[in-house]
Amino acid sequence: VMATYIGHRLQTLQGDVLKFKDARMGLLNEVLNSVKIIKYYAWEWKFMEKVSEARENELDSLKSYSIVNAVLQMIWTVVPVLVAMAVFITHTAILQQPLTPAVGFSALTIFNLLRFPLLVFPDILTSFVRSRISMKRIVAYLETDDVRGLHNSTSNDD
Repeated sequence: VMATYIGHRLQTLQGDVLKFKDARMGLLNEVLNSVKIIKYYAWEWKFMEKVSEARENELDSLKSYSIVNAVLQMIWTVVPVLVAMAVFITHTAILQQPLTPAVGFSALTIFNLLRFPLLVFPDILTSFVRSRISMKRIVAYLETDDVRGLHNSTSNDD
């Protein structure tokens, strides 16, 4: 449940990061294309403020994304240790069973086998989120009228 929430939050934040990055790049493209006009009318400070604001928005969203990603990494790093502790406490305190070396080492071996998948899971989740957002952006681009028209004109030439 927590992984689903964090994954959804990561997806939202990654979308925000890309949205702000696109806005900043569009603004920079506009500035570069019209640099003569900006210089002629002495609008440098006005456009510099716009670019700085776009960059601040992008950095704020990137900071939020990085914090959530760091929390996800921390949680999945700590979970195997907490599970092992909970199992040993349950075994000794609640079940009133002695913790023999055979039981302890066998349990630790199983927990160590599970540790790698749990450590890799946040990276897989992050990659999945990025892939999903990238696919949505590619589909949105391919569904624009310009690109759809290009496809129709090339297929009719055959």
